[in-house]
Amino acid sequence: MAAIAALDDVLMVGAGEGGSVDSVAVFGHTAHGADYLFGVSVPGGERQAVHLIWSGVERLRALGVATLNLGGGVHDGDDLAEFKRRFGAAELPLRSLRQVHRAGVYESLCRGAGVTSDRSGWFPPYRAVGRARHPAP
Repeated sequence: MAAIAALDDVLMVGAGEGGSVDSVAVFGHTAHGADYLFGVSVPGGERQAVHLIWSGVERLRALGVATLNLGGGVHDGDDLAEFKRRFGAAELPLRSLRQVHRAGVYESLCRGAGVTSDRSGWFPPYRAVGRARHPAP
């Protein structure tokens, strides 16, 4: 935590009573955008979550950061997703960039794992241990 907090592109917002910190919200950011990384609290400190996120939004805006990704829930429409939706953010689908820079190494790893090099499912497919895999022909 100390290493994360020391980074120039990390914003930590905390709240507490009586000189102690009961909860924090942590954001990673660049000049182009920010991500809500996580919130941590002691029991009872979770009541500060909304305040901490809004404080983070205001501080990021003051830094000139134009966008903030709050992330989603664990499952579509769960309580966490609903909590984040209430901040008024636009919902966007989760997508991933699936680039392969060393095709020979990638193909070898897929063959070694007994899977195809298809990029439409779990990526990279050779890391799909315990998940539905695309078997090699």
